[in-house]
Amino acid sequence: MNEPDFPEGLGEVPDWLDDEAKRKWFELAPGLIEVGIAKAVDRDLFASLCQTYSNLSRWYEQVRVDGDIVESHRGTKSHPIYVLINQAEDRARKIEAQFGIGASNRSRIHVSPKADTSDNWWMR
Repeated sequence: MNEPDFPEGLGEVPDWLDDEAKRKWFELAPGLIEVGIAKAVDRDLFASLCQTYSNLSRWYEQVRVDGDIVESHRGTKSHPIYVLINQAEDRARKIEAQFGIGASNRSRIHVSPKADTSDNWWMR
């Protein structure tokens, strides 16, 4: 692999993430770190993905409460928050691809196997 050797792990969770984004961080980060995909240099990009997930969750809840169709001074129309949802889903898909999140994205990610430091020499 022709990649710089950045420090392992993602570092501390950024303070600017809301609670839902932090929950998503703790859900996804361990697996990405374990397979060697997420490095310290990726912290802010990964944080952006987690915050995007949080925003999407909040916006979909708003649509659930308000309904898909809303009244405006011009009549009925699709909920305007769908513009934000579509932009956020596009952003999430782009970032997910960089971290190998999703079946087809995972197939394009190549990671070097970690050195086996266990005492189980027969399993190496």
